[in-house]
Amino acid sequence: MRHEIKIPIFFENLNILKRYLLNIKNLIVYPGAELPVIEAIKLGAPGCISATANLNSKNIGEVIRLSHSGNWNEAERLHQNVKKVRLLFQDYGLIPAQKAILAMKTKNDLWNNIRPPLQRISKEKADVLASTLKNHLLPD
Repeated sequence: MRHEIKIPIFFENLNILKRYLLNIKNLIVYPGAELPVIEAIKLGAPGCISATANLNSKNIGEVIRLSHSGNWNEAERLHQNVKKVRLLFQDYGLIPAQKAILAMKTKNDLWNNIRPPLQRISKEKADVLASTLKNHLLPD
């Protein structure tokens, strides 16, 4: 019987991945963000686990698809935009920022409910974030 264990690995732990985890039989390792996904795929990862995949799934998925098809240059080119989106969300607070954008997209303020210690981002910050995403990073 084959058992698969999936463990998210964050960017700063990539050296642990290289040294130890890749030698464990039947262990599938996903990076816990899209920032190192290309390097992780080169090491055998199938993709990544990422909170921002909720809003940027098309581009993250395309980076993964291009990487698995060996189209590294195109994957790297698209990955630059994917990283910008991730880092922008991180600048605003990853979870509150995504929830604010989801609240705007769905017109449902319940998305803004945040558990402590996290706090909502202001309407003004959410508007700036949405404008930046729409105009530069995630056009519809």
